[in-house]
Amino acid sequence: MLRLRFCPSPVALPVGFRLWRGKGTASRPQLAAQMVKELAQAFPGRQVHGTGDAAFHGEPLVIEGTTWTTRLPANAVLDGLKPPPAGSRGRPRAKGDRIGTCADAAAAADWREAVIRACGEETTMQVAVRDAPWYGSFRSAPGQLVLVREPGSGKPYDLALFTPGTHVPAEAAAERYCGRWAIEPSNAAGKQLAGAGDACSRVQKAVGRAVPFAFLIQSLMITWHATAGDPAAGILDRRLRCPWYKTKVTPSPAGMHAALRGELTAARISGISPGPGRPPEKHSRRRDQRSRRCLTRKDELKDASRNA
Repeated sequence: MLRLRFCPSPVALPVGFRLWRGKGTASRPQLAAQMVKELAQAFPGRQVHGTGDAAFHGEPLVIEGTTWTTRLPANAVLDGLKPPPAGSRGRPRAKGDRIGTCADAAAAADWREAVIRACGEETTMQVAVRDAPWYGSFRSAPGQLVLVREPGSGKPYDLALFTPGTHVPAEAAAERYCGRWAIEPSNAAGKQLAGAGDACSRVQKAVGRAVPFAFLIQSLMITWHATAGDPAAGILDRRLRCPWYKTKVTPSPAGMHAALRGELTAARISGISPGPGRPPEKHSRRRDQRSRRCLTRKDELKDASRNA
């Protein structure tokens, strides 16, 4: 099972995938669909699950053998299932009766409790599922609405998701969307610390290699800190310098980066004197020889001046 997320910045793109934006180019949903197709072709026989925020929705994302989960905007209007042909003259209906916005659907939804694993913890939430195509974005493609809210919440819903198709369980859709957060801090740290956002490349191969290489360095930094670093000392030092971090128990990427820079600086700067490291007696012997030559030359100049 593969999980991927598509974000506006190039840092989430695989090697060889280009993100050219401008007039007359592909839109972001089309680029996301292209990436999903490439992954599905690269891993035949495995199902690819894609997740995006509210900006990534559209008919190109309906790809056979893959799923896509996106957050519904609050003003999105959903409709019922397409009715069968009525047998009368005229074009048949492309969508069913109007359901309304997510708030309208939540008011008439059948809520149930479900256990959702998010951010490494299992949480009991209330979910509601309804088959509701999103004609304004996915046209007549079948889809389902997944509503999630905390028990006792005063809002009609806390999160509204849409998935093309009608076979994705509500718990799986919510967990896939919550899995995006694990990638958000990674992208931010890669751009701010590893320099993935500062790459100035124009050649196609350089564009495809610069960002993945920056994230490879970030992965090596985390691996080094977990195997050879001292996380406890770093956390203690951070809490001493920043006493408002009373609940800090895990190292941050910034702390790992600072620890690695300190180790590299200490390894490169040492007390060894520069040079090839000749024995001291050779240096002293050569100095004596130069001094004697200088004295001899001075004596010769003095004798020459007297004779003149």
